[in-house]
Amino acid sequence: MVNQNTAYYPIADDDYETMIFFKNSGYAVRHVNFRGKTRWYALLPVQTQAEADKLNTAFDTLRREEAREYARRCRKEVSYDQMLENGYNPASEGIDLADIVSGLIITE
Repeated sequence: MVNQNTAYYPIADDDYETMIFFKNSGYAVRHVNFRGKTRWYALLPVQTQAEADKLNTAFDTLRREEAREYARRCRKEVSYDQMLENGYNPASEGIDLADIVSGLIITE
């Protein structure tokens, strides 16, 4: 049973490391349905309802800010294929394709 004074820390569906961290720290991790959307949350017990409300508001604000920042980045990013279609020529910048490929091989 969930304590009435609970803060809900949102966790991304594919963020298994965070889920494991909270489970290993002794907190419950559950699928919770809020406003018609089911998400993973770590349930953090707190002393008072006021503290729970304050933390829940802060967590929700952070999640919304991250979503806005992600959307902003997506609007600014352009794929390499799109750049080529728009006339981008990497040879004109003196970039050696062999350096790029070798860098990718090293990082993988």
